[in-house]
Amino acid sequence: ALANQVLVETIANLFILETALRSAYSPHIPHKKKHEYTYFLIALLADVYKQTTGLKASVTKDPVTDERKGSFVEFVMCFADHFLFEQSSILNARAIDRGLEARRKNPDPILEA
Repeated sequence: ALANQVLVETIANLFILETALRSAYSPHIPHKKKHEYTYFLIALLADVYKQTTGLKASVTKDPVTDERKGSFVEFVMCFADHFLFEQSSILNARAIDRGLEARRKNPDPILEA
């Protein structure tokens, strides 16, 4: 039952993800760093992650090593490896953390795009 629910919600979000993929391939905007192009995608994936797992998208930071990790980081990286392989080098745990921070500051990803 849970697997079917996850599948239905994921399929329902494909259109949104397709939009995010297209924005990730958009041409350069002056004064934006490469990782900033992914903020819209990270915001959308955070919504999908919360809908499918019931967990808030977050990044855990190790205070000693400063390493960022977590299940949401793994989720985003897996998505990038499968659907954005040309840009997966731009995405890393730090960029994902920045994307979540941008989402907290501006909860509407369309305004950020």
